[in-house]
Amino acid sequence: MEITEEQYARIKDSLPVQRGNVSLSNLQFLNALLYVAEHGCKWRGLPRRFGNWHTIYTRMNRWFSALKANGMLAAGSEGAAIHPAAAAREGEPIVVKHRVSPFVGTDLETLLRANGIDTLVLAGVHTSGVVLSTVRHAGDLDYRLVVVRDCCADPDAEVHAMLLDSVIAK
Repeated sequence: MEITEEQYARIKDSLPVQRGNVSLSNLQFLNALLYVAEHGCKWRGLPRRFGNWHTIYTRMNRWFSALKANGMLAAGSEGAAIHPAAAAREGEPIVVKHRVSPFVGTDLETLLRANGIDTLVLAGVHTSGVVLSTVRHAGDLDYRLVVVRDCCADPDAEVHAMLLDSVIAK
């Protein structure tokens, strides 16, 4: 999946100003990030058409550091807001995560138990992070678990496959 020129035109004004290596456009950079997420490759595994992997990695760190420094992902900020298409319906609870496991420091378990929920269907962008942490924690709490393989990804394809085939599959 790649962002088209038309899609990019809609978001370009909200992106950080390009500086440093300007031979790599923000569109190329975003498509490189999507490639890593979609294919689960390591940064060094990026195809050459995206440019130097280290340039992309450095820009990503700079962007996310700027987001954090400007409070754009802080609780209550516009950047941390839930997109309207995924917004909770009236009366539905919202659980704000503070750690890798969604159970740590939240009332998620209480909400699930109070509503008689004993099975969790999981998906995530980081199989070795949030997905694994949630599986381990939820398993310890005796939830039945379904991990949707096609809706999980990890930057390391080998770790992703090993976790889904051997660790999480059990």
